[in-house]
Amino acid sequence: MPYGEPERGTEGPQEFTTTVARWEAELAAAEKVLRTWRESARNIDRRYTLEKEQVDLGKLFGESSSRFNILWSNIQTLRPAVYGQEPVPVVKRRHRDADPVGRIAAEMLERAVKSEMERDERMGCGMDEALSRASLDYLLFARGSAWVRYEPDMEGDTVLEESCPVDYVGRNDLLYSPKRTWAEVVKSGWVARRVSMTRAEGVRRFGDVFKEVPLDVGEEGTEIDERDQEVIGQADVWEIWDAASRKVFWVSRAWTDRILEEKDDPLKLEGFFPCPKPAFGTVSNESLVPVPDYRQYAKLAQELDDQTARIDGLVNALRAKGFYDASIEGLETLMNENADVLVPVSNMQNILGKGGGGGQITGVVQFFPLDTIARALVGLYDARERTKQTLYEVSGVADILRGAVDPREKLGQSRIKEQNAGRRIDVKRREIENLARDCIRRKAELMAEHYDPERLRRLSSFDQMTAVVQAELQAPGAADRLFAEAVTLLRNEKLRGFRLEIETNSTMIQDDEAEREGRTEFMRAAGEFMSSSLQAVEQVPSMAPLMGQMLLFGVRGFRAGRQLEGAFEDAVEQIAAGGQQEGGEPDPQAQAQADAEARQQEIQGQMAVKQAEAQVKQTDSAMKLQAMQEKHRIEMEKLVAEHQVSQAEHRIDMDKLEAELAKSQAEATLKEREALTAVAADTAKSQNAMRVAADAARRTTVRE
Repeated sequence: MPYGEPERGTEGPQEFTTTVARWEAELAAAEKVLRTWRESARNIDRRYTLEKEQVDLGKLFGESSSRFNILWSNIQTLRPAVYGQEPVPVVKRRHRDADPVGRIAAEMLERAVKSEMERDERMGCGMDEALSRASLDYLLFARGSAWVRYEPDMEGDTVLEESCPVDYVGRNDLLYSPKRTWAEVVKSGWVARRVSMTRAEGVRRFGDVFKEVPLDVGEEGTEIDERDQEVIGQADVWEIWDAASRKVFWVSRAWTDRILEEKDDPLKLEGFFPCPKPAFGTVSNESLVPVPDYRQYAKLAQELDDQTARIDGLVNALRAKGFYDASIEGLETLMNENADVLVPVSNMQNILGKGGGGGQITGVVQFFPLDTIARALVGLYDARERTKQTLYEVSGVADILRGAVDPREKLGQSRIKEQNAGRRIDVKRREIENLARDCIRRKAELMAEHYDPERLRRLSSFDQMTAVVQAELQAPGAADRLFAEAVTLLRNEKLRGFRLEIETNSTMIQDDEAEREGRTEFMRAAGEFMSSSLQAVEQVPSMAPLMGQMLLFGVRGFRAGRQLEGAFEDAVEQIAAGGQQEGGEPDPQAQAQADAEARQQEIQGQMAVKQAEAQVKQTDSAMKLQAMQEKHRIEMEKLVAEHQVSQAEHRIDMDKLEAELAKSQAEATLKEREALTAVAADTAKSQNAMRVAADAARRTTVRE
């Protein structure tokens, strides 16, 4: 059964009770993880749109009421630098080799996707609208999301119309498994989006079971009759894609009796999820909870607001204020008039006399000094400019400002300046470009897998493609054969992945001058090669196939040459068949000459191979000899180094022995000196005692 049609009457009301409880718990847990981010996003959104009366930003960022909306200014500067225009799908052969069916299938799918995108734009559900809103969410809240739908218009089992628009998914309408990385979500997690449906839409989508789902009619207390409730009331339905079970569930959290619907993988996408990885801003390696950039410079924004408030106060205070003499006739009228005016008075001389006798009126009017206010105002203006520059550095706006083009600069200088200044902006730009690329890949995959082949034929204008027209002219019926082979390739997921590659051009506004330069470079390179190769082919006709393949090799490397690739392939085939006559029979003389030249080329090639082999052998021998010499040199250096180390160690040992001997000799000398000193001291002491005894004996003798 095609995706989009409900299966009715196959499940009992109690069978999904456990599933409902499980998904209610999963969604509630995911909301809990994202609660802080959602609160920040809500307040940042109100700051951006200046809905100040509805929120107190001081609770989240410590801010007062905004007076300088730098957030709005930054976003308006960054937004065109990140996303400038709707991307253009590019489908090409993965390996750029000679694959006519792959080339036709790639061009067919690319044209069909372009036509479908143009149709979506006319229907008001274009990719440009979705990506523009997603880029704004990315810059404001650090997460931008999109979702690709496949919507068949059915009549019974017949598909009347098909479409696969890209939807913008708001910040509060997307939930996913609380994983660390998106790769873990893709591997075993789930992704859910919320869609609001009226009663009629829900019944048309899910059948009579939706009649039991309660509707939300707005704020509580609103008096709405039952008939109006069915018209304006809506119910939130969560569409949940579970990678672990490869199933899709539709659940209304307001009605817990059962789930609305369950399906096994309805789209058969390679990555299962119909939504690509969101464009994430600042996230850590441990969580997918984004951190808005505004939180990084909220304090600077508050400082800017405070400075602006002070400037406003000083500007209001910077007025002519002072005193005047109320007794002077007409002076009050003169001071209160805004326009130039002359006031008649009858006592002019008396007034001038009160002015100080010098014929001036300044003496009767004294103004309040404003010099201090003016200096403070100038200082605040300077401080605000410095704060803005710091804020620009933090937010990344300074990178764009540094890349601004000076009209006095040369073209090369301006381009170098732009390239070097946009490094940090490139990171943001690539996130949006990856989101756009993944949306286009899913859109192309859905169209290749599910669209009716005849619809693809009409969307791509297959029968008007140049290669198809030429093939049909050469062999009637070739167009149908090529179409069948191309559809077979597109329908086979593995072959399509191996042989085709789906990309997108830049989402930035195209530089016409760069496009012209690319085309000019291609034409110059192709022209120079063709000129030189034709001369070589004239001298050696057998070189024609090689030169043709070299030409195609160069052409396939140019984006600008992709449209002419088929024409070049046809030209190469004609060059390769140049040795044949118009009737199709080969010219014997030319064939003999070509064979002789081919044999000569073969002999020359063999000789070149032998010379190359001899050169390789000679080079190999020289390298071996050089390696042996290098090895011998290293060994000699090693021996010399070891000898030097041994000598150094021996010298160290000798120095150590000499130091120990000197130390021993010094200690012996010191001990000898100490012994002699002790003996001398003992001798002196004995002599002194003997003198004392002699003196005592002499005094005794004298006394007697």
